[in-house]
Amino acid sequence: MKNISTQLSLIFLTWILVSGLSASAQNYTWKKGSNAINQPGSYGTPMVAGPNNKPGAREGASSWKDNSGNFWLFGGFGYSFSSPNELNDLWKYNPSTNQWAYMKGDSLGGQSGVYGSLGITSAVGRPGARNKAVSWVDASGNFWLFGGNGYDGAGAQGMLNDLWKYDVTSNQWTWMKGSNLINQSGLYGTMGTGANANRPGAREGAVSWTDQAGNLWLFGGFGLEATSNLGQLNDLWMYNTSSGQWTWVRGSSSYDQNGTYGTLGTPSSLNNPGGRRYSTGWTDASGNLWLFGGYGYPATGALTGHLNDLWRFNIVANQWTWVKGSNTYDQLGVYGTQGTASPANYPGSRVGAKGWSDASGNLWLFGGGGMGAIIQTVDYMNDLWQYNITANSWTWVRGGNTISQAGVYGTQGIPAVGNTPGGRTFLSGWIDSGNSLWLFGGSGYDTNSQTSSGFLNDLWKFGSCTSQNITIAANPIAICPGGTATLTANGAGSYSWSTGQSGTTITVSPSSNIGYSVQSADPNGCGNSASANIGILVAPVVNAMSSMPMACVGAQVQISALGANSYTWSNGQNTALITVIATNTVYTVTGSGSNGCTGTATVSQSAVVCTGIEKANNRQNLFSILPNPSQGEFMILGPGVASLTIINALGQVALKKAEIRSGEMIRANLAKGIYYVLLEDDEHRQAVKKLVIE
Repeated sequence: MKNISTQLSLIFLTWILVSGLSASAQNYTWKKGSNAINQPGSYGTPMVAGPNNKPGAREGASSWKDNSGNFWLFGGFGYSFSSPNELNDLWKYNPSTNQWAYMKGDSLGGQSGVYGSLGITSAVGRPGARNKAVSWVDASGNFWLFGGNGYDGAGAQGMLNDLWKYDVTSNQWTWMKGSNLINQSGLYGTMGTGANANRPGAREGAVSWTDQAGNLWLFGGFGLEATSNLGQLNDLWMYNTSSGQWTWVRGSSSYDQNGTYGTLGTPSSLNNPGGRRYSTGWTDASGNLWLFGGYGYPATGALTGHLNDLWRFNIVANQWTWVKGSNTYDQLGVYGTQGTASPANYPGSRVGAKGWSDASGNLWLFGGGGMGAIIQTVDYMNDLWQYNITANSWTWVRGGNTISQAGVYGTQGIPAVGNTPGGRTFLSGWIDSGNSLWLFGGSGYDTNSQTSSGFLNDLWKFGSCTSQNITIAANPIAICPGGTATLTANGAGSYSWSTGQSGTTITVSPSSNIGYSVQSADPNGCGNSASANIGILVAPVVNAMSSMPMACVGAQVQISALGANSYTWSNGQNTALITVIATNTVYTVTGSGSNGCTGTATVSQSAVVCTGIEKANNRQNLFSILPNPSQGEFMILGPGVASLTIINALGQVALKKAEIRSGEMIRANLAKGIYYVLLEDDEHRQAVKKLVIE
């Protein structure tokens, strides 16, 4: 068998060689807003961008990107100036100038909608304040808004099903469809057939897509179905912007439906996701609609929970396919290695995550309220995932794999390896022309997750960098307790270590097996990371004992050591068994193991002045053991009453009796091996005998 040093060398060397290849070379930049929760807005002059303008902290806002690359944000629940409420303010962010402009709506929360006439654009028309509405952007860059939880035209608060269009050129709203009153039931008509009277019921937390023909798609949410029952919905709708008609495409016109999953990876006309709200959606380059997670109904049962199932809807075939994830609820995530794709990986169940599609056709998922890699309560997440459609595999890209992560903001405007948004849900986001991800606000954690969560208004960018492949060389890769090791990073220009140190090389002295990591960064904050472990070898446990702990002055006594491969004594001898002349002395022995680690032990030798026969016998011949070797049964022969202590080869007490009599049979359940028997008679005379158990 290889010794432990060799085994650790092979394990750690293999790990160190691959550790620098797995980390992402993309970094977060805190671009705008506050690193603290519950901040009010700063509106400035309407339609005029300014460096001090900023939307107040909020969750559940709607967002989109126009054809000029500007980012737009509408409503949500949060802060305008003071206490939180539903909002209907409209904002535009220019990424080139890094400035917000307040464009439309009210700067106070809780405002009613101004509807005007259906289909007629008006300078004063505007949707009422609302939260968790759904939105789309059409080919002209105009913004479409549907439903949510908020205020209707009469000032009542509830579920909405109004459809609005915002023209970015004229800065005006048009009420296009639906009711100007809350809590309207759905009018489904005939499945697959559009009609002027058709309309989805009022709802919040639905999912939306825009297809390649410019049609608007809507799925599920929490709201009212055909008979005005309120629950989790799984109806799929399409709105044709040319005809102005809704079409009920798939799913049920009733509420709280279980999912029909079919066979994983196989499309079917019978498949349908269960009723749910707060899911995440994408479209791919082929025009398919994708759906992930949310809160609702799995395959069976009357109970709802957090979901992590991934679905694809083929518009041409009119079929759902269950692609990935579980058909039950409240599933933990399988994260694998950060930066490494695997078919076994998948995000944990969650609601309110944000999704994007990038230029390469990959689907991205950030955060939400849900479950990480270990069993905990449901809370805010900050993990970032990428799904490769072709490989059907998830990659955990950045962030934590557990809940309640605080944000690491760094310096505003400066990307850095260590930066990360805190865990959050119901955030807003975009992807820009450079394939960078942007996210704004939500409900979650700022710089301190141990205090409390709240509403956020921080703006982040996650951009691409050129990967730097860095590694760590450890010398040695395993140390004895109390030893030191040198860690050297290679592959980049500057380094920041998990110990708080900087520089290419650091020296560490861990007290237990521990992993160390290093991050590199160029002037733009782009970099990579690597990790290495320093193992702690096992030091030998050394024991030492005297054949006669109390001997006559001048007698020869044998002192032995156990537990190591080689020994060095304080008197200069270097064998396991040494012979000394009895004096009152403490002997120290240092034992070395096969891995080079050492341990120490001490033994006290006492000496007394002996006279007559005592000196001749030196007490050692007062006792004998019969039979010896033994099968585990033996007797002690000696004068008077004695106490007995049996010690094994490791120095551990195997048996102890306070009183035995000469000739008494001792029955001991001892393993095979060599033992030492310490005897003391009623006159306190001692002897040590060796016992062999066969």
